[in-house]
Amino acid sequence: MVDSQIDSCLGSNWRVPLSTMPELNADIEDLMRPQSKELRIDLSEQFLCDRTESFLSSSKTLVEQELQTITLQARKYADAYWNANEAAREEEDPSNVSYVRTRIRLKNGTLKLE
Repeated sequence: MVDSQIDSCLGSNWRVPLSTMPELNADIEDLMRPQSKELRIDLSEQFLCDRTESFLSSSKTLVEQELQTITLQARKYADAYWNANEAAREEEDPSNVSYVRTRIRLKNGTLKLE
């Protein structure tokens, strides 16, 4: 919030100083207590929407990071498979040579293991 104030939850013209708005999770936990009713009245819808947007953005980032980690792990396993296959070819042991291909792709948020 760039402004030093935020809109009220009713969208009226009166505003609440930003300094009264909680910014830490501990403050949010305090606001959830039954005795914090008067403080909750001053919370704006925009403040709550901003917190939701922040959560969704963080969640998206974490999911993308996990997809990258899983892709990296899959590629590591595919590398090990191909290293073993190449070693078997060098030993010229036809019973250990495989002709199954592997393909790992992360494209547009979708992981494909083929």
